[in-house]
Amino acid sequence: MRGHSRLRHQRRLRRQRRGVAAVVGTLLALLVFLSIFGIFVTEYLPLWMTDNESAFGVTVANQFGQIDEEMGSLYLAAQSANGQSHFAAANPVTMSSASVPIFTQPTYGVLSFSGSAYPATLYANATFDLQGHRGQSSVVATSGALQMALKNRYYVPLTYSLEDGAVVSSQSASQQSLIFDPSVITNSSGSASTLDLTLFSVYGNTTTATSTGTQQVYTTYITSSTYQGANSGTPVWLNFTTLNPCAWFQYWHATTAALNNSNFPTHPSVWSNSTAGGACSSSNAVNSPKLLSVYFPMITFFNLAVVTFDMAVGTASQP
Repeated sequence: MRGHSRLRHQRRLRRQRRGVAAVVGTLLALLVFLSIFGIFVTEYLPLWMTDNESAFGVTVANQFGQIDEEMGSLYLAAQSANGQSHFAAANPVTMSSASVPIFTQPTYGVLSFSGSAYPATLYANATFDLQGHRGQSSVVATSGALQMALKNRYYVPLTYSLEDGAVVSSQSASQQSLIFDPSVITNSSGSASTLDLTLFSVYGNTTTATSTGTQQVYTTYITSSTYQGANSGTPVWLNFTTLNPCAWFQYWHATTAALNNSNFPTHPSVWSNSTAGGACSSSNAVNSPKLLSVYFPMITFFNLAVVTFDMAVGTASQP
């Protein structure tokens, strides 16, 4: 009887040991899973979303560039038709980044168009000797702005602005750049110099949109006016008022420096008011437009085109 009792006791111990081992194995497997899951959530997931938001910014930048290019195409088409017809185009703008299924939501952008010239965007004032007139003349062009704010959670927040035929990328008041340049064409032959400047003036109803899918930006060519400077040579002043002074200051500074280094017959210069140039060294937001001035002394041939568009923002599709 004692032998049978010891045998039954040993069998119970073996069953308990196997049960304990199974529990410990399950806990260890769960611990490994939780460790891997924690690494995924804390390390890999942010990197994945950083790539998604970075790709989102590149997509929007290229789409803004396509809108800018389309506006130029509409202007050329209208010129070919002698302005007898109005031309329109629709361009999509992606409104959100990709997401990580189950784990994260997409990052949404805020697309807005302001048809107000102040304080929305660029105000251009060109002063020069107009062909066929005595004394200096001024041409004023005001414009609204198309803007996309990407309030990224993992990547650097970005804002893209389409103003006066150029696209500005802005991370802060001190980190701005023109990623698509305006239409400024210069040429020289001997002592003769030519400056062709095209300004895009955009107006429409002020709109703000936040959605998934895409939004369409509708652009319609309305009219254009061309002004020519005196052939005998004329000094040209260009004044810009913008909420992105750092980007425009850098662009015009680089442009005038390149012209001066290439022996351009006239020596253009750029300067700003007391705060515009300083914005490049400050992280403080630009809350009001700043003035930039560009001066071209004695341009032989000056041509200014002011092209007017109507712009509207509307829903294109939903996923």
